[in-house]
Amino acid sequence: MEPAYFEREVEALSTALARRRYRHDAGLEATLDLVNDYEGYERLCSPETFERLDDTPIDPKQLRSLRRFVAEQFLESGARALTERVANFETGTTVLWNGAPLPYRAAQVAQWTEPEQERRHELAELVLAETARLTRPRLERLSVVGGLVGELGYRDMVSLWSELHGLALPTLNETAEQILAASSSLYDQTLRDYLVHHQLAGDVWEVDLQWIFLGAELERDYPSQRTVPSLYRTFRELGLALEDQSNLRLDRAARPLKRQAPFCSPIAVPDEVIGVLLPLGGRRELDWLLEVVGLAEPFVQVDGTQPFAHRRLGDVAVGRGYGELFRALGRDPGWLRSRLEVDDPRDHLRLASFEALYRLRRAAAMFRFEQELHASEEPESLGESYAEQLGGALSVRVAPEQYLSEVGEQPIAAHALRGAMLGAQLSLFLRGEYDDEWSRSSRAGGFLLDRWREGLRYTADEFAQFCGFDALDPSPLLAELRERLAV
Repeated sequence: MEPAYFEREVEALSTALARRRYRHDAGLEATLDLVNDYEGYERLCSPETFERLDDTPIDPKQLRSLRRFVAEQFLESGARALTERVANFETGTTVLWNGAPLPYRAAQVAQWTEPEQERRHELAELVLAETARLTRPRLERLSVVGGLVGELGYRDMVSLWSELHGLALPTLNETAEQILAASSSLYDQTLRDYLVHHQLAGDVWEVDLQWIFLGAELERDYPSQRTVPSLYRTFRELGLALEDQSNLRLDRAARPLKRQAPFCSPIAVPDEVIGVLLPLGGRRELDWLLEVVGLAEPFVQVDGTQPFAHRRLGDVAVGRGYGELFRALGRDPGWLRSRLEVDDPRDHLRLASFEALYRLRRAAAMFRFEQELHASEEPESLGESYAEQLGGALSVRVAPEQYLSEVGEQPIAAHALRGAMLGAQLSLFLRGEYDDEWSRSSRAGGFLLDRWREGLRYTADEFAQFCGFDALDPSPLLAELRERLAV
């Protein structure tokens, strides 16, 4: 196998798939059709290529990333008919709301923004009824992928993750348990405070938390004429002016079929990178803007002469770490005062920190469930386990109908967990090296730019060590959140 030709083929397939996914997830195309994108790449996406890569003279770090790409595309190409079926159902179905059909994806967002709890639950039930209709095809897909994993020589998806993502699963499981135990009382007390404040009692659902996190009572401090300029000003002061980055585009358009969660689409790295989010306004949109630009910058700024594996395929948790680093500015008192001109940021800090703690605990609980699901011989019976584990971690009702909606070939919760830890450690490092207000330092920007130019060649664990830590550790993040929530 000739390495240069192989790498070009990998990059071409990656670009085609990323473009297709972007257009569907951004709500630009109602139908996901992957058949043409995989056509001609059958040999690339095969167990034979996966095995032969071991004999290819490639740097070990690049090799692991390339093997992971081949493995994931072999699994996806084998299950693409079911992938399309699920995706096209999501963009094709509607719920009846306020006497008119509302697209499923739009309803997922509308349930967050509905201010009246009874109506919020009513809409959530309509959304969950449609989600439940996806359980059968998602189970079929899980079964197909599970069989294909065996063709790659792995016992199950979890063992594939351990090797190809370099996850030290016993250590990460201990970390997840540590997070849940160490933050339990802080989380429950903060939750009680917010439920009392918003007069929410009785049967509280997870969708109620999403409504709380919107921070409607703080809306006046996030006027649209200030939020986007605050983002641009931050990167300008870092010496990383976004207006000069022609290869980065922010897709903030409102579309009824647009995916609810923000995401970064690195289509052709570094030439075409798109950050995608819904224009919800307020603190939620600002958090998303900061996060998606943090996710995008490693792809935008990478040296184009780096091997494709380092430009595009490295440890996902490193990119997540940058996203968390910038999102955390929304709970930085100095940043809120200087960029948003908030005189007293205590309420902002507390709400943003509560949401960060919620997201951390959710990732820890979801990481445990991901492993249970992929190791189970009876995944169809695990909806209640999902609801119990996540409901226990979050102290609210979590719907069992959505237990398959957050899992796939990638260890999504593990990436979120490791990225959250790395983001907090990187923030602590930047504060120590530069200043508490590191986001106003061009020297800090220069440090970040140097790391981004190198590409994603280092793992999150290696990056944490580079910043002076023994390993990825939740302690800095937990300490910060304890301090903020004590305000």
